[in-house]
Amino acid sequence: MISFVIRTITNGHVKIFGKNFAPSEQFQKYDGRFDGGKYAFGLYYTCGKFEDFICLWGSEREYKNPECDDMKDTLVDGGFPWIWWYAK
Repeated sequence: MISFVIRTITNGHVKIFGKNFAPSEQFQKYDGRFDGGKYAFGLYYTCGKFEDFICLWGSEREYKNPECDDMKDTLVDGGFPWIWWYAK
C-alpha cells in the first residue's frame, strides 16, 4: 500500500514520522536544487509498518493539480535523478 505526504526538503533531507530521509542516488549526487520546496513523497506500508524508504513523487503543486508540470526541467531520461530516499 502506498500513501503520500507533502514535506519541505531542507539541506537534502525530509523528516517523516521522526525519521530523516535523504536521496540515495549513485549516478548523480544530490545537488540541492529541491531545497526549500514542498514535494509529495510516496510512503510504502507493508507487513504492518512503514518501510525505511520513500519515493519522490513530484511537487506539491503537481500533486494537487495533475495539469501542472513543475518538475519537467528536472527529469533525466524521463525520471527524477533522486527518486529513492532512505532513512538515515
